[in-house]
Amino acid sequence: MKKIYIIIAIIIISSFGIYSYRDFLVKPVDVAKKEEKKQIYTCPMHPQIISDKPGSCPICGMDLVPIESVGMGDKKEEVEGLSKVFISDKQAKMLGLTYEKAEKREIKREIVTSATIVQDETRLYKINTKISGWVEKLYVNQTGQYVKKGQALMDVYSPEILSAKEEYISILKSIEKLKNNDSLKNTLISLKDSAKERLRLLDVSEDELEKLEKEKKAEKIVTIYSPFSGFVLEKMIVEGQKLMMNETVFTISDLSRVWADIDIYQPDMPFVKIGMPVSISLPYMKNRIFQGKVSFIYPQLNLETRTLRVRLEVENQGYILKPQMYAEARLKYSVGKRVSVSETAVYRSGEREYVFIKDLDNHLKPVIVKTGILSSDGYYEILSGLSGGEEVLSSASFLIDSESNLKAVFKKAHEH
Repeated sequence: MKKIYIIIAIIIISSFGIYSYRDFLVKPVDVAKKEEKKQIYTCPMHPQIISDKPGSCPICGMDLVPIESVGMGDKKEEVEGLSKVFISDKQAKMLGLTYEKAEKREIKREIVTSATIVQDETRLYKINTKISGWVEKLYVNQTGQYVKKGQALMDVYSPEILSAKEEYISILKSIEKLKNNDSLKNTLISLKDSAKERLRLLDVSEDELEKLEKEKKAEKIVTIYSPFSGFVLEKMIVEGQKLMMNETVFTISDLSRVWADIDIYQPDMPFVKIGMPVSISLPYMKNRIFQGKVSFIYPQLNLETRTLRVRLEVENQGYILKPQMYAEARLKYSVGKRVSVSETAVYRSGEREYVFIKDLDNHLKPVIVKTGILSSDGYYEILSGLSGGEEVLSSASFLIDSESNLKAVFKKAHEH
């Protein structure tokens, strides 16, 4: 029995050795076969489509390309997981892809915001009396009435002015009587100048002073004239009323120039400067533009809206702009010429921004860029990533997430 077990063990060991030797001989051949990889094809737009032979993509219809041409697995040709894409001229034409030059353009920005028209505080006037007396007659007797500078406002009887007029006339008559006494005459002339200046300070007009010198007759009333042009905002006097010294009788506002208050958001704050030109329009008068400029920038933000209040000075031709009106303000500024591409040429993926550059061999290579200001005409300032002169795909997002667009394009192409 022992001999039988020994014979069986020898047979098993011999069999194991033969198979091991066979595997040793076969292994290099199998490895060689594995190393002879077949060419694999994929769709440039849909990498999930894999085929072992050329053909068309079942999703978009594009020609499948060798997987090496797309750069799959080639880490040197990838940017944040985005690889080079090969698109022939025929395919680009069918898809309607267009290219543009990354070049220097003037980056202009326009701020459009709402504005509130307010009074120009520097053109708001209070008319006070410098005398006591009674109002004999009012020439301006309505709130809202427009008055011109030098226009008569009211006639006032003032004993103080009447006394000053009589004193002035007395001095004039005394000077006429003294013809030969030069020393006394010079004294009276000095008194005359003082009396005349006193009447001026009491708002007696130059015309009335000339009339006094000519007629030498003092009238009991004095006419008060407006020192400013504008609209009467307040009238605090009526005919027959007794006036007290330093009493306010009219408030007048000159609306030939007004202010407009606007709110600016934080990203635009660095570009708003004193003296910057601005245009104002009304929603119902788009064809009428009022020109102005930035006159003042408030020193602190509005805590509720996180905006900065800016004051504009606006010329108000025809007095069309009224206080408390709402209007639209447009401020334009330029940051100069910068390397830029169109807004659609930039693709965003999380925190990254890309553009696709066209190589000489029709490959589109993704390049990380950093964008700055978006101009009003749709161009992004490129802060880094491009130096200018590169040919860039005008619609970068088309390559990344456009399955539905491609289906529609190729469906139409097949229908025709």
